[in-house]
Amino acid sequence: RNRESRNRTPPTVNWSLITASNDAAVLKTCLASSPCVGHAHDFQVMRGFASAGAAYNAGIRQSAGEILVFAHQDVYLPADWDSRLAAAVSPLSQSDPNWAVLGVFGITRDSKPQGHIYCTGLQKVLGKPFAEPVACTSLDEVVLVLRRSAKLTFDEQLPEFHFYGTDICLEAQQRGLNSYIIPAFCIHNTQGMRFLPRAFWHAYFYMRRKWWRELP
Repeated sequence: RNRESRNRTPPTVNWSLITASNDAAVLKTCLASSPCVGHAHDFQVMRGFASAGAAYNAGIRQSAGEILVFAHQDVYLPADWDSRLAAAVSPLSQSDPNWAVLGVFGITRDSKPQGHIYCTGLQKVLGKPFAEPVACTSLDEVVLVLRRSAKLTFDEQLPEFHFYGTDICLEAQQRGLNSYIIPAFCIHNTQGMRFLPRAFWHAYFYMRRKWWRELP
């Protein structure tokens, strides 16, 4: 049995990588230099869009993978990242045919943070290693994963580049689909910020108006 386990072919996924970029140097030294990028079916770099929703929906139309990975340009995906993605997607597709959205850090259904990433802006590891996907209500935008067959799209009216992780989880929930946090460690090379920018509050008030029936 052990020999069979060693010889078993690890799961793989047909995935596309999509990012919105406004800084070629950051993209080149972070996401584009990730060892597993070459394993993606295609890599779509979206430039010049006013919002994450518009950029990512254009990326969906241009890409061909069944699994759609949306990552910040300042993210570094380790060499085995796509293997970890496949290891989560394969059993999840069997246990929950209604999964639609995945992420690497988020808020569980009992309102607790969950995930495992390193944040350079905070200079620390967030979360800790875990083994199985965890159901969630909201996901951080650092890395998001959509299943193309779920036919979800991002809200292009949500302004700029904040809250689209929460929004896509709520869109999925509204359609009877589920979201999960998966164990797929990555590095977020963010510089951090001392104050939330005005764009954050524009998105915040939009979310309050759109989802007032569901929000606490």
